[in-house]
Amino acid sequence: MGKLGAYHSHSPRLTAIIGASPVRTGSDGFGLRPAGEEKSLADRLYDAAVRPESWGEICEELAALAGAFGCAIVSLPPSRRPRLVASAALASFDMDEGLADGAFAKKLSTLPFLFQRDLDLLSAPEREADPFQTQVLRPRGLGGQMGAALTTLFGQRFLLYFVRREEDGGFPSESCEALNLLRQDLERAFSLSALFALGQAQSTVKALQAVGLPAFVLTDDGGVIASNEEAGRVASAVSVRADSRLRLRHTPSQAELEAAIAALGNQRVPGLISIPLPATADGPAYILNLIPTKHRREALFDRSSAILLVSAVGQVGPPDANLLCGLFNITLSEARIASDLARGLTLSESAAKHGLTIASARTYVKRALQKTGTEKQSELVALILSIGFNFRDHL
Repeated sequence: MGKLGAYHSHSPRLTAIIGASPVRTGSDGFGLRPAGEEKSLADRLYDAAVRPESWGEICEELAALAGAFGCAIVSLPPSRRPRLVASAALASFDMDEGLADGAFAKKLSTLPFLFQRDLDLLSAPEREADPFQTQVLRPRGLGGQMGAALTTLFGQRFLLYFVRREEDGGFPSESCEALNLLRQDLERAFSLSALFALGQAQSTVKALQAVGLPAFVLTDDGGVIASNEEAGRVASAVSVRADSRLRLRHTPSQAELEAAIAALGNQRVPGLISIPLPATADGPAYILNLIPTKHRREALFDRSSAILLVSAVGQVGPPDANLLCGLFNITLSEARIASDLARGLTLSESAAKHGLTIASARTYVKRALQKTGTEKQSELVALILSIGFNFRDHL
């Protein structure tokens, strides 16, 4: 059993179901073989908490266990950005937004965390009146649904969703029973995943602290989930309210920030947004830079949607490589090349400076473009310069 698996014990029936690895399905969709030395599915859930890229594999295993055509995990409101991972059978359907709006998903979202079938929650007329059933599932040859809504310890809500081929009929009750035996492990694994994602946000603001930069990590509805000690230095101008939202000392600037956050939640922010904060008798003028974070849709547990940076007016010039690492989650090598380009060096000059080939330098630039959401080298340089901080050449 894995390190975290020691915190729970398996009943004989639980071991029989999740301590095995499904490799084939019979006419009823089930069929298990002993796992031998392999980790149990419960252990692999905890592994996924620290390896979020493996949640797709978990969906495959859960689908096999339930006798489903496919399995998907999708974020639910209050998250404004649907985030989804799915087994291969469902990944190509791109139905995450409609999924959360379906009659079955809405019903599940009001209930405690318990796997249930559409046959048990919706009448036949309700299923026939559901646009998701008739316009999304049925044209794809899909029918029976099963699922549960889970809330992590940090308040994030997710739908674990399963669907069968229409020709296979509805889910048998055994499918719910098998998955309900995993509820405790799923709850713990999801909460651990959320905890590790929060740790990443805290690491980001800590990195910005190291270069003396006040910073806040925001969710897509404007909630502050992490800030650093430098943020306390500008509390007279930018502070955090009791409801975890930001308060600015200048009312028009507050309105600009709230409009930017609303656009952020609706995914209408193409890049960095700068908001001026005028000087007052209590402090100097500042520039607030709201930088959207770039996430794959599969980044289920990462609630961060933007980083808010606060700089005093007059602090200009490209930021150093350490700051770029913290802002955009790029490597130090990628940041060094990007920072050099922003200082006016050519790619060949930067490559020579760091003892790299031109090909390697181009590779680093390409990766930096992908991670910052820019498409051209000129856009990358413009983004870096728009952040507007004193350059500190620590490298």
